[in-house]
Parts: sequence; C-alpha cells; structure tokens
Amino acid sequence: YESESMLQTIQKDLKFLEKENETIRDRILSMEYEKRELDAKVFESIRDQMVNEKSSSEADKQIKEIKEKITALNSKLKVERSKLADVEKYIESMKLLQITERHRRDEMNLETSQLRDEESKVSSILKITSHAIEKVQSL
Repeated sequence: YESESMLQTIQKDLKFLEKENETIRDRILSMEYEKRELDAKVFESIRDQMVNEKSSSEADKQIKEIKEKITALNSKLKVERSKLADVEKYIESMKLLQITERHRRDEMNLETSQLRDEESKVSSILKITSHAIEKVQSL
C-alpha cells in the first residue's frame, strides 16, 4: 500500500511538473517571438534612417532603446531556459523514482505471493499432521 501511495504521489508530481514545463516553454516561445519582432524593428529603424534620412540622433536613440529591450529580454530568456532545464532534470529524476518504486512494489508483490504460497503449504502440512495425530490418538 505504501508503494502504491508513493506511486500515486509521484504521478501527481509528474503531471504538475509537465504542466510547469509546458508553461515555461510557452513563455520562452513568446519571448523569442518578441525578440524577433524587436530585431526586425532595429532593422527597420536602420533602413528608415538610411531611406528617410532621419536625424541620426533620433534613430540612434530608437535603436538603442530597442537594443536595451532585446538585452533585457535575453536576460529573461536565460532565466526561463534555466528554469526549464531545472524542471526537466527534476522530471527525469521523478521518472526514475517512479520506475524504482514500481520495481519495489513488484518485488513486494512477488514476496507477498511467495509468502502466501508458503503459508498455504505449511497450513496444508499442519492439517495433514493434525489428522494423522487425531488418527493415532483414536487408536
């Protein structure tokens, strides 16, 4: 029973971790999309500066702001990727624990079955012996 309870707990934890994993992946994808959009804005700003002959300082300021956003986003991405790696490692360790617990449960079930078989044999021998004693005593 203890092993079954442990397996159920591990299964719940795994489901939670897999949802967390998915959430982090979604955030990373969203950030990567946002980063691509910012990269495109930098390119557009440089192109506009060249085509429209915008004042250099205004375009440089805009490009600098976008690059700062990209840098901040890269930092957030690094943190999220680290979280993702941690969650994935923990998921793998939980899966290993699950395998170990299943093996432990199976061993316990086998041992229980063997003990029941042995008990049945001993009980049968006791019955035969008891009948034999009764016969001897009745003589």
